[in-house]
Amino acid sequence: MNSKLAKAYDKVSNRIKEGRLEILTPKSTAESLSTAIIERCMDFKEEEQPNEDNNQKEWGEEQAKQGIVKKKVAAVFIDYVQKLTTEEERANWQQEIQRICQALLWTALDKRVETSIILGAQVNRNVTSFEELTLDKMREAGDIEQDANLVLGIWNEQAGNIDWLLKQEAELEEKRKIAKYGLDAISNSTKGKINEGNVVTALKKIKEERDKYKENKTAQTIRVKVLKNRNGQNNGIFELEGHLDRYFIDDTFDTKAKHINKQL
Repeated sequence: MNSKLAKAYDKVSNRIKEGRLEILTPKSTAESLSTAIIERCMDFKEEEQPNEDNNQKEWGEEQAKQGIVKKKVAAVFIDYVQKLTTEEERANWQQEIQRICQALLWTALDKRVETSIILGAQVNRNVTSFEELTLDKMREAGDIEQDANLVLGIWNEQAGNIDWLLKQEAELEEKRKIAKYGLDAISNSTKGKINEGNVVTALKKIKEERDKYKENKTAQTIRVKVLKNRNGQNNGIFELEGHLDRYFIDDTFDTKAKHINKQL
């Protein structure tokens, strides 16, 4: 395990021990996850009542001595919703995602659950820029859009650039192999003869550019777009600076992390 992974693992482990994080796995179905969320929230309500002979402070100190670290559920994060299934077999994936969204919506509205449920969802692969990040570009977006109160589109510019470089690198590697074995002379899939030297030069430049991103230790820019806000304004755009490999985002909204504009 490399140093970055080790540090991330230690952070997660410490937060679990401190009661700041609880990972509910395996919960592959929406129904089992819903049950686990409700049970966890109910556990807190049972724990938060102090003993008759102690006041709230004394009760809390006693709980800490006994090693009871469970705290009130501040939020539930699901990463990501398209990986969930349902217990009942559905005719197609659209019906499956519809049932999943309904189950999670019912859970969020349950009076025993006094917390926010936050879902992660993938966008379609044809989204190649922040401008193309719209509500209809989420995979199976219909039911997610309908049931959610707030939808945020998150765009990591550096990750997008790296993905583009990797795609170009793969295409160039394929062309290099075709030229190396002389397949361009007999294949109908290529137009003209491939210049292997030019391909190798382009590959070198792309790898150098990719290495620059890898070695870059400065904060990355993360752009956030409000795609839907049932209780407020839509289309707001924000920029945050973050070190994603260190589990840190500077969300102070100062000169580095600022609200750029209110309307597209």
